[in-house]
Amino acid sequence: MNERPILVTGATGGRGSTGAHVVSLLRARQVPVRALVRHRDGRSILLEALGAEVVEGDLLRPTSLAEAFEGVRASYFCYPMADGLADAAVNVAAAARRAGVQAVVNLSMIPAAEGSPSPIAHDHWRAERIFDDAGISTVHLRAGLFYENLLHTSAVTIAEEDCIRLPFGHGHTKMAMVSARDVAAVAAAVLTDPAPHLSRTILVTGPEALSIRDVAERFGRSLGREVTYEDMPLESWREALMQSEGPNMRLVTHLLVLAKALQQGISFGQTTDAVRSIAGAEALSFEGYVRSHARSFRPLTTVVA
Repeated sequence: MNERPILVTGATGGRGSTGAHVVSLLRARQVPVRALVRHRDGRSILLEALGAEVVEGDLLRPTSLAEAFEGVRASYFCYPMADGLADAAVNVAAAARRAGVQAVVNLSMIPAAEGSPSPIAHDHWRAERIFDDAGISTVHLRAGLFYENLLHTSAVTIAEEDCIRLPFGHGHTKMAMVSARDVAAVAAAVLTDPAPHLSRTILVTGPEALSIRDVAERFGRSLGREVTYEDMPLESWREALMQSEGPNMRLVTHLLVLAKALQQGISFGQTTDAVRSIAGAEALSFEGYVRSHARSFRPLTTVVA
């Protein structure tokens, strides 16, 4: 076995937590892993319990990355939906090149595009170019919309009202979706054996593209009760996002751009079999995801003493 470790960034991230999944999947194969964290906390203790080496560092501080990359053979680059993605890519590309890293697996997104009105989608396109121009052997994983995002945005209204309330217009525009763990499974497979995939851009999706109306129907079928989709004014959603995500204006803008695209019928609906062909497993269906998280969507009940 190659004893040089694989470096995983974003190992304590939120929502999809692909970095934590990558660590878990690699350690299950007994692959040496080094996890980069900004601060040690309960999440880093869990990584150490898996057998990962935990090091502190900041992707936006180049001087803090030298130790993390020392002796590394491959690296997973995952950055939160926030400011600083392009700067972090520059820093990681430089550190990886100095350390002689054999491959970087870069987590991107399907809407990544030059000049996108979403600053996050544009920054993902820039990060892809930064790694390519740095002369590092890179694999870009353009992931579909995470199932986990719908848990974040709609769990409360589904539990309380059997309703998904989002500003997606008529609700028939298709979106490629995927489980974060399936994205991590593809990343772990590529990190373990990068050679067949170098210089590729791989779309990673679930088995089918779904509209938000399809999503509501799948929720109902999985939970055993009717769930409906209700369009809401974009401005009302902006106000709600300002309450929940307000300090992160890049994320707010990204979500508003996504909603406008779906309203206009702009589809991000291309699907692939990358999970099966690369990770060797069938991609989790949306219904399977809902069933595995059914407790999060249960109606609230009042207990009378």
